[in-house]
Amino acid sequence: MKKLTQLLLTCGVFGSVALMARADDGPKIAVVDMQKVVKGHYETQTEEAKWRSDSEKAQKEFDVLTKDAQDLYNQIKEDQDQSNNPTATADAKAKAVSEGQQKNAQLQQKLQERQKFQNDTQQLMQQRVIQFRTMIVDEVSKVAITVAKRHGATLVLDRGSTIFADPSYDITQEVVDEINKNRPANLPALPAEPAAAPSSSSSSTVVPKITVPGVSQ
Repeated sequence: MKKLTQLLLTCGVFGSVALMARADDGPKIAVVDMQKVVKGHYETQTEEAKWRSDSEKAQKEFDVLTKDAQDLYNQIKEDQDQSNNPTATADAKAKAVSEGQQKNAQLQQKLQERQKFQNDTQQLMQQRVIQFRTMIVDEVSKVAITVAKRHGATLVLDRGSTIFADPSYDITQEVVDEINKNRPANLPALPAEPAAAPSSSSSSTVVPKITVPGVSQ
């Protein structure tokens, strides 16, 4: 979840949420820790569980493709050994060369299939993050504004982009409580240390690139 939350916070997603101040009054400020709210949102928890499950399924498919490629590579090595065996007949060597060439073509196709699977899965997961981010930002912002208005606030700031704010301005817990009013009763409590989403810190790689020894990809 930590990685997923980091993805949700990239590119300055959470700036200040501003309410229009009346011309005759100075702004009344409220502060919200948007990162904490998003991390503690029950929908983030649900999305993380789905993300983790789907990533594990993708990894298993990727591992199958890798094993198939490795098996073909091993067979090609056996054919190469047979074609170079001084005790083998000419027909046996020719057969080994022919079969090795066929298997090499199969191997290249399998590697392309594996690479396409990885690229497609990455793209789909990244699109999923963007869609979820858009939804959760909109929802959290609306709740933050609603809570801020109860306090008569005319300006809401994100604690993550604020150098200092008096704790009396902080409405984070109220926003969290407001969101959790709609939390489904069957959801388990949030873990103290959420598991990281299956992605790298920069490229959001869903499945790792596994190299078949001795095979060019």
